[in-house]
Amino acid sequence: MLKIHHLGLWVKDLTRSDQFYHQVMGFDKQYDYRIPSEIMSQIFGREVACQVVVYRRDEVALELFQPDGKMTDPDQTSLSSGINHFSLKVPDKRVFCQEAKEKGAQLIEVPRGDSCIYFIQDPDGILIEIKEK
Repeated sequence: MLKIHHLGLWVKDLTRSDQFYHQVMGFDKQYDYRIPSEIMSQIFGREVACQVVVYRRDEVALELFQPDGKMTDPDQTSLSSGINHFSLKVPDKRVFCQEAKEKGAQLIEVPRGDSCIYFIQDPDGILIEIKEK
């Protein structure tokens, strides 16, 4: 069974976004973390570190990404706001990703600590993060 796990959004101002998603939309801040530029480059092809804040309301989770400083990508508007990826929950992420790869999907595997983050890229370059239940 496939379920949406979360949506990742590029934001310009985390303070402003916090006011909107918490006060207006009723999401609660769960935690925040930093993603180093090396990981961002492997996942999104952009050499920039990001602050990420995770919000939840009921079964909906949002990851808000605010890039540090300037982008090295000449098309910086692609990181200014909007959806950067979405995530799906599957019973077994390794099996799901292997099957997708065998069917021709572009798979991005990013080692992180003692595990691996998996993304599948659709034909238009949209990233789909694969999570396990």
